[in-house]
Amino acid sequence: MGVAVHRFSRLRFCALVEESDGTTYFDLPEYPDIPSRTDDLVHVTADGDTLPLIALRYYDDTVLWWVIALVNDLDLPTQDLVPGIELRVPSPRFVLSDLLPRAR
Repeated sequence: MGVAVHRFSRLRFCALVEESDGTTYFDLPEYPDIPSRTDDLVHVTADGDTLPLIALRYYDDTVLWWVIALVNDLDLPTQDLVPGIELRVPSPRFVLSDLLPRAR
């Protein structure tokens, strides 16, 4: 069974499991290593910031919130981001050109 997944979704790093009873689900993700790079950026959070909005600013796609969450050990995108938190934003060039094309 094929499942359509957004090209930048974190589900690209999950195996699709099909049980004998017909149940289908995504297994836990196996994320790639995202090493620190000299062209990484730092984003200092402000009022109203969310991970999807930060991803939109740097990657032009809200779906990439998980990249920022992963490297900063943050929870789901609904986690409150208080102003003044410094977040590592992995290099947009690396994320969009190197990391994601290698995903399944």
